[in-house]
Amino acid sequence: YSSVCQRALLRLPRSDIPACMESKQVYQREVNGGELSGTLSYMGPEVLRYGIIYPRIKETTAVEQRINRYHQNQAKSFERLIKNQYLPAAREQCKAMAGHEGFMPFEIMASHQVMYNSGQVLSMFTDTYFQLRHQGTRLARSSRTYDMKTGRVLLLPQLFSRGNLFRQSIAGTVQAEIEKEAEKHVGVYFSDWPQLFPRAIRDSSYYLADDGIVIYYQENVIASKNAGLPSFLVPFSQFDGQLQFGLQ
Repeated sequence: YSSVCQRALLRLPRSDIPACMESKQVYQREVNGGELSGTLSYMGPEVLRYGIIYPRIKETTAVEQRINRYHQNQAKSFERLIKNQYLPAAREQCKAMAGHEGFMPFEIMASHQVMYNSGQVLSMFTDTYFQLRHQGTRLARSSRTYDMKTGRVLLLPQLFSRGNLFRQSIAGTVQAEIEKEAEKHVGVYFSDWPQLFPRAIRDSSYYLADDGIVIYYQENVIASKNAGLPSFLVPFSQFDGQLQFGLQ
C-alpha cells in the first residue's frame, strides 16, 4: 500500500472490536485491498490527504466480479466526493489562516475489514476516519454481508427463517451488554439510551463474526464520542437453529 493508505490502516480505531469478534475463519475466498489515495495542495501547501482501501476478491465467478465492481465504483464515488466537497472546505480553512502558518491538512482515511468468510457468506465492514481540523474528527462505519451464491446483500431479517422473533432476542442481548458498559463507564452512554437503542438497530448496521452477529451504532447515537462505535456481539447459539445460510 501507499504511505497514505498505510496511515488509513494505522489511524482507524479497532478498540471497539473485542477479541471474540476478531475473524478466525480459514478463508474460502482470498480478499485483499484495492486502493485510491492522494495528497491535494492549494497554492503550495498540502491541504488534504486521503486514502481509500476497498475490498477486492480474487475473482473466479461472475458474482465475485460484480461485487468487486460495486466496491471499486463506491471507492471512486467517495474519491469524487472528497474532491468536490471536502477539498473546497480545506482550501477555505487554509486561506483563512494568514500565510498558511499552523495549518494542518485534512485527512480522510477509509479501510475495510473482512470479519466472516465461510461457506455461502462473506461479511465485512468499512470504517472511515475524518480529521477535519477546526471541524473536528469523526468516525463512521458501513457494512455489507453477501450471499455469495447470488451476490445479494443480506439485510438482518434475511439471516433468519420466516417468523423468527429475532428482534426481541437481539434487543435483549444488546440491552444487557449496554447496561454493563454504562455501569463501567458512567456518563458515557446517554441517559435516554433505553429508548434510543432499539430504534437505532438498523437492518444494515451489522456484520457477522465467527460466533455471532455484531450490532453496531454510529457515533453520538446512544453514547458520546468517547464510546467510539458501540458494538455488541449476539451469539449464533442464541437463535436455536433459526438462522439460515448454515450460520451456527
